Amino acid sequence: MTHKLMPDDGKPYLAPDEVVRRLRDAFAFVETDAGQGREHVQAMIVRFIKMQTGGKAGCDAHIDRLQKARDAAVVVVIADDGRSQDGRLRFAVIPEEPIIVGYWSGRHQRLAEPLLKRFSEALGYSVDLA
Repeated sequence: MTHKLMPDDGKPYLAPDEVVRRLRDAFAFVETDAGQGREHVQAMIVRFIKMQTGGKAGCDAHIDRLQKARDAAVVVVIADDGRSQDGRLRFAVIPEEPIIVGYWSGRHQRLAEPLLKRFSEALGYSVDLA
């Protein structure tokens, strides 16, 4: 299962640096990696290009947006401490895109639920199933 975090209708997305700043105020452990953020976005671009060549049109605008956002993207890990694997969340923050949070097990999702709630509150974003 995955969750999607995004601003309420009509409100703008926060820039990645503002997302990180707010998360540092809300969590004891925040780790960022801009290189992984760029790699994540590049992999998304490649998938969209493959979708286009597979006969699915309409991806051009999204590919252009991702190419412009690639260098500002960052992968973030948040937790209350750096030791727990299940008590943490890992996700990419991409300018003008929803934040998608995935889980590797049902146990991880249950243990990370309080983190997800604080995460969304720190950003003022709503949470939906993705």
